[in-house]
Amino acid sequence: MPVNSLETYRFVAPLSQNTRLRLDDQAGLSSNGQRNIGNLFTRAWDCITRGGAQIQTNKEIARDFVRALREEYGDEIANAMSRDLSAQLSSGRPLTGYRIGRVLEHAERMSGHIQANNRALLDECLDELTDLALRRIGGDTHPGVLDRDQARQVLRQAIEGSRTFQQQSFHNILHHLMDTFGEDGEGLARQEFIQHYQGKVGKMLEHDISLRLLPGTTRLRDAHGLFTIGHVTGKLTGEDYGRVLEIEGQMHATIKESLRIDDRGPSSVGNYVGMVEFLRDGAETLRRLDRTGMDDIGKAYLDALLNDVTHLLALLNDRLGIKGFTPEQLRALMEVNREAGQFALEITEGDPARTARQCPGMQRQIRDGLEILRGIQPGDEKSRLTLQAIIERGEHTLTMSDDYQIAVRHGLHGGDLSSSTARSEEILARLGENGFDGQDIAWMRDRGLHIGDTVMRFSLEQVRQLKGQGLDIERCLQSL
Repeated sequence: MPVNSLETYRFVAPLSQNTRLRLDDQAGLSSNGQRNIGNLFTRAWDCITRGGAQIQTNKEIARDFVRALREEYGDEIANAMSRDLSAQLSSGRPLTGYRIGRVLEHAERMSGHIQANNRALLDECLDELTDLALRRIGGDTHPGVLDRDQARQVLRQAIEGSRTFQQQSFHNILHHLMDTFGEDGEGLARQEFIQHYQGKVGKMLEHDISLRLLPGTTRLRDAHGLFTIGHVTGKLTGEDYGRVLEIEGQMHATIKESLRIDDRGPSSVGNYVGMVEFLRDGAETLRRLDRTGMDDIGKAYLDALLNDVTHLLALLNDRLGIKGFTPEQLRALMEVNREAGQFALEITEGDPARTARQCPGMQRQIRDGLEILRGIQPGDEKSRLTLQAIIERGEHTLTMSDDYQIAVRHGLHGGDLSSSTARSEEILARLGENGFDGQDIAWMRDRGLHIGDTVMRFSLEQVRQLKGQGLDIERCLQSL
């Protein structure tokens, strides 16, 4: 099968101006004699006496040349060049270096014209495509990852580098004719341009964000496929197998997305601190893995994972303002955050009696951690906000765990803290000290009332006032 690249034809053309070319037995280019450059009669005689085998040979190399043009320039230009080569393709006229050079010049001019027209369209459509891409990935990105100007530049480079942009004329003769006859051909060209790229621009930004946040593993994924991790896990078993998959999965999903978004709210701080702890533990796992039996791709991907973990940790430490924290301070920050998160999970999914028994130990750990955190002098505003958020989370958990222990003593069940309208801590605040007591919980349960939804019918102030008057839940409900 013919396998000559267009580069081969470019190289041969200036060296074989008057040489008739053909495909040899190995499908390479070779000489088939010199073209006849005599008078009209001798050229006509040459054409008349050309044998069937020679005609077929000439057609084969012409088709191979068009194939090479199509590979590099696409259908639009290759089809136009086929018309320039009609004598070679249909009649078997010899293909010479001179003809190849002329066709290549024409193809390059046409390519430049297509790209110039498409670039003008891109200039007009880029802002709309940028807005669309940002919406597709969920809104504005964090300025430390990718600001709007950078997003525009990323999309410009990606679109200009696409084969369609380089090969297909979006503003063509049809649009010019429409403009001539009073129709909005230019507007239609813009519309078709946007329609073609609107489904692609979001993925273009997503890929660039991956390169910025996870450069090592993203490049290897690009080269070897999304499941390159298999070159690492293929030699792992048991906990190591699952743990490595978890690390990669979290890095390329939750952690990447969390770092991408521009969220400076207090609720995000706890998530970021949890990611720091996860990545620090993940790095230890990756470092101790036995590489025996891994191929070169697996070893390279493991190195890339470790490098990307280090990169993500640096970004998280900067965003949280904790780069200057001592090991003890970091440990306290992560411990308070972890215990608070675990308690929030336990009160909705765990056994109430067991969770209540664990509360004193959890409270001691949080108090010890808070003592360390309160002694830290924040170095900047990011550090201050991080400390404030985690300290408030710890203090809130201490209050909530006190309420929880009281509510469990009053007969709280696991499902009582679920509600379609409120968070578990809001329900607990109405069941804790000075709230509805055990007799109230028993009364609601006897009557089949959902405890969470029922107590949320009252504001905290109403609960304090009504219980301060010695009213039980039945009379409180009657007062509504």
